[in-house]
Amino acid sequence: MSIINIGIVKSIISKKMSIDYLNEGKFTSSKNLAHNFLKTVENNPLLQLEFKVFDRLENRHISDDFSATRYIDTNLNLFEGYSKEDIDNAHQELKPFFDNEQINESKVKLFNAISSLIYESVDKKYPNVDILHDSFITVLNHLKEEKEIKLEELISIPKEINGDKLVETALNKFTKKYESLEKDDFNFIKKLIEATEEEKKNLFESFKNENLSKLNKMDKNGIEDKINETINKINKMEFSGENSIKNIIDLRELNKDLIV
Repeated sequence: MSIINIGIVKSIISKKMSIDYLNEGKFTSSKNLAHNFLKTVENNPLLQLEFKVFDRLENRHISDDFSATRYIDTNLNLFEGYSKEDIDNAHQELKPFFDNEQINESKVKLFNAISSLIYESVDKKYPNVDILHDSFITVLNHLKEEKEIKLEELISIPKEINGDKLVETALNKFTKKYESLEKDDFNFIKKLIEATEEEKKNLFESFKNENLSKLNKMDKNGIEDKINETINKINKMEFSGENSIKNIIDLRELNKDLIV
């Protein structure tokens, strides 16, 4: 079972909001859940701090080890004065929002690492140094990775905490980005979100092969370098659970644009 922490709970609620919005008529339930979650965070200073630190460590990109290490340490220092007991008590308030079935597995390792870093760093006398080390490496490596916006995260809880306004902002962010979609595009995205990993992999391989086939048949007069560059880029693409939806959408859009 995953550790109950604010990163996992936020991910659960974001996932519910996106699925419920696509399933017409069900959005009210997850909207109320998000509202209650935000109120809980708003009324607890420690959860507010965790909310901000999780967001920074999840989404910030810092390429070099030294700067990334300093950044992690700076965020951990914000918890000075809190104890493990304080954190345990605060996390009890997150239990009503925890749902094992809605966990975004791709982020569990990162969120548990951030939570463990915070939890062990407040123990100045007897921290578990092995957990500290392993968690630090996980977070450090994540900070150094280039960040990409994934479809599952388009309805994410905004950075500032402000009750109902946040839920409205999150929904507007989603609808604005996709209001111009054709019906078949919208249905495809809905199908993609609900697909199993095996189904996503099959879609990925199908679009990849179709694109390569089209590119190899194209008239290369004057644009041979560009076509070869695109072919090489597609050949290097591999199915990855973390980036699968973005890659499938990118390949599908390219497939629609290629005319042979």
